[in-house]
Amino acid sequence: MRLAVVILLVVLAVAGVVGYLDWRAGEGGALDGMALADADVVVIGDSVTAQSSIEIDATMPGAEVSVIGLSGLRTDQLRPVIEDNLGGLDRPAVAVVMAGYNDVWQGVERDAPVDELIDVMAGVDCAIWVLIPTKGPWERDRALAFEDRITAAAEAAGVAVETRWRDAVDGLDGFGPDPELVQEDTVHPSEAGRVRVAQVMAAAVANYC
Repeated sequence: MRLAVVILLVVLAVAGVVGYLDWRAGEGGALDGMALADADVVVIGDSVTAQSSIEIDATMPGAEVSVIGLSGLRTDQLRPVIEDNLGGLDRPAVAVVMAGYNDVWQGVERDAPVDELIDVMAGVDCAIWVLIPTKGPWERDRALAFEDRITAAAEAAGVAVETRWRDAVDGLDGFGPDPELVQEDTVHPSEAGRVRVAQVMAAAVANYC
């Protein structure tokens, strides 16, 4: 009986988390991987983007913003989403991508199709890659090497690189990220972190586009 109760509680807890993420993304973004047809700005990322979707949408009130946040996806899994939304004739005027958390977290960042994603983004009038923090539950050297690949490819292709989210989370002395901006897992944004993600993206669009 006790085991059944524990299992039920675990199931309910997982369902609650998933439901929360669905609600966050549903309010300001998309879970099916397709942007709104009339979107001026398309933002693509993983669960960090999904959880920040309401704030992202609210910081760009003058634009039609479509936020695609797909939890748990690596860059190779996001590749068809990026190609479908940014590679066609009806591509948006502005694209913002923040990806790589799951690549680095799973230790497969060396296999990430960075050049291919940057090439697709380069076809958009204004494309921005937002760097992820280098401090988290991973070896920092791997995150730094992944960042170097993105920066080199983006510079070669004319895609803007935004550093302010990384700078904010990595900003404290010591090994860990800023606890004001991330949750206890040291990855997903806190309430203040979600606001900062949105502010960084909106400032990047205003600055580069």
